[in-house]
Order: sequence, then C-alpha cells, then structure tokens
Amino acid sequence: SGPADRRMQAAIDHIVGLRLYDGSWPLRRRYQPEGLPKLEPMSKRTGSPFITMRVVEAFAALGAKF
Repeated sequence: SGPADRRMQAAIDHIVGLRLYDGSWPLRRRYQPEGLPKLEPMSKRTGSPFITMRVVEAFAALGAKF
C-alpha cells in the first residue's frame, strides 16, 4: 500500500488530536434516525470501542503511524 499521502497529514493530525488519555477515541457526533434506540451515549471524555476500532482500521488501511 505504501506511505500515507502527505495531503492527508492534516486530517490524520486532527484525528490523532482527538485521542483520549487512554488511547481510545470518543463518539462525538452521530446520525440517530428517529424511532431507533440509542446504542451508545455521546461523550467527549469517554472512549467508544466502536469508534476506536474504526479509527485504528482506517489508519491501518492508510499505512499511517499514530
């Protein structure tokens, strides 16, 4: 796959900057269709296992170091 495209560095830096002290990422926003139960509370201070997994998978696909 090769190194991450240098044009992505600002976005990568932003996402890394959202990382919490414990190494996880929070759920800060979500699309919540009306009538469906809330699956996970939003929080800027508590890590989300689902979001953390998605960030790590995306960085791995980019070949990004974080």
